[in-house]
Amino acid sequence: DTDFCCSPGPPLEPSTTLPNCLIIGDSVSVQYTPSVTELLKDVCQVQHAPWVGGGSANDAATGLFHLQNCHWLRTATRPDVTVDWDIVQFNFGLHDLMKTTPELLDFYEAEIENIT
Repeated sequence: DTDFCCSPGPPLEPSTTLPNCLIIGDSVSVQYTPSVTELLKDVCQVQHAPWVGGGSANDAATGLFHLQNCHWLRTATRPDVTVDWDIVQFNFGLHDLMKTTPELLDFYEAEIENIT
C-alpha cells in the first residue's frame, strides 16, 4: 500500500548519455553517495533512493516492502515511469544487526534473498 511510502525515488531524470546507477539504502549509504557520485561522474549517473528522509530504507523487511510497494525504482519527478537501471546497489540492513536470535537472522537472510 503506497499510503505507507514516505520517501520518493531518486530526484533526477535518468541520463540519456551515461549508464544509470541507483543506490538504495539507509543513512549509511546517504553519507557515501555524494563521494561515489563524484568519483563516477564521467562513468555513470549515480542517484540514491529513497531521496529524502535520511535514507529510510531501514531494515531488510522495510526495504523489501518499499521496493514492492513504492516508487524507489522510479524517479521522484516521474513516478509514473519505470526506469531501466543499469546497476542497482542495495545497502540497508544495518538495523537488522540488532536481531540476534537465530530465528530473526534466518528471517533477515530470507528477506535479503527476496530483495535480490
